[in-house]
Amino acid sequence: MLTTPTRVRAFSLFAIWLLWEVNAQIGWLVPEVFTPTSQILAGLAEISTSPVFYEHMFFTILSTGVGFLIAVFAGTILGIGMGAFRIVGRALNPYIAALASSPKIIFLPVVMSFAGWGTETKMTMAVIGAIFPILLSAYAGMLSINPVHIRVAKSFNIKWYDLITKVYLPSLRHPLLVGFRLGFGASLVSVVLTEAKFGESGLGFLAMQYYGLYAIGKMFSVLVILFALAIIANFLLDRFATRVPH
Repeated sequence: MLTTPTRVRAFSLFAIWLLWEVNAQIGWLVPEVFTPTSQILAGLAEISTSPVFYEHMFFTILSTGVGFLIAVFAGTILGIGMGAFRIVGRALNPYIAALASSPKIIFLPVVMSFAGWGTETKMTMAVIGAIFPILLSAYAGMLSINPVHIRVAKSFNIKWYDLITKVYLPSLRHPLLVGFRLGFGASLVSVVLTEAKFGESGLGFLAMQYYGLYAIGKMFSVLVILFALAIIANFLLDRFATRVPH
């Protein structure tokens, strides 16, 4: 039966849900955490009828989306620049790799000292979370481009912007897609953590509010919605990549 990726995904999700539900009904492992599906669905139905919930979701989507788009533009340009000027790329790569491997939450106090407590802080954290995977993916993709393609393009006295749009970007389609996927997940995590820790709005703030009230079903409902947003974004990025000429 498991002969297609769709069937494998469906079976995996069903198996995970079945293990979750069996444990939730038996109460064998951490019953406070493994909430029955019926409670999660009831919480989802309840919060979906509240206008306040959609306000929180709007703030999370806005902060993540704007920050991610800024990171896409900046990370792609910087990655292409590091790959086009190899000596600069080799000089900066250790520093970029070190920053990329560090937990992004450590930048939050610095960002808050400049941007305050508002949406600007969440957008900035989204940029910080997303820019490093995108930048490194673009840089790695630039290193894998066939040098013959670049020499042939330059032999025709091609303009620099044509070199980027007709040689670099089409060759970077797959590396950038990987970077975009990782970057969006990192930006969403950064925004949600910021909301949960210091925010006054957003889904992360709402999840922590429900946790404080011990409304575990509603808390998991918010997490399910965040998971759904990530799936939708991944699907849209995949559709966008298939339409870009290679």
